[in-house]
Amino acid sequence: MRKRVLSIALTVVMCLGLLSGLSFKTEAATGGSCGDSMTWSYENGTLTIEGTGWMTDFEYPYNDDVDVERPWGRYSNAIHTVIVKEGVETIGAYAFYNFTSLASVSLPEGLKYICNYAFEDDTKLKAIKLPSTLEAVEDGSFSGSGLSS
Repeated sequence: MRKRVLSIALTVVMCLGLLSGLSFKTEAATGGSCGDSMTWSYENGTLTIEGTGWMTDFEYPYNDDVDVERPWGRYSNAIHTVIVKEGVETIGAYAFYNFTSLASVSLPEGLKYICNYAFEDDTKLKAIKLPSTLEAVEDGSFSGSGLSS
């Protein structure tokens, strides 16, 4: 009987040890600044940009494995949705470059410019509705993306 109790106790301890290594939390939200009066937030595959004015222009991320230029760069392979809120006037250069999972983008009326290479190489992006207020789409903004026209 004593061996059986000891065996059960040992089994319970081992199971608890295995479970302690598992994480049951959803991905934590995070965010920061991406322009003088603009902020970004990321949670569970969705990147939201809000505020007023112009987004920061970013440099080409030379090493896609370590994207330190764009503040949301560490999530670039996990982001499937980008929501840009009303008040944002520009999408910065290289802002969403090579987002390998990006399939949905929401752009607001009032957006004026999409800067160079903003959505370049976003191959899963198949459609996007451009706002009527758009004044310019700069070079390479959608090159290599999944858009067909």
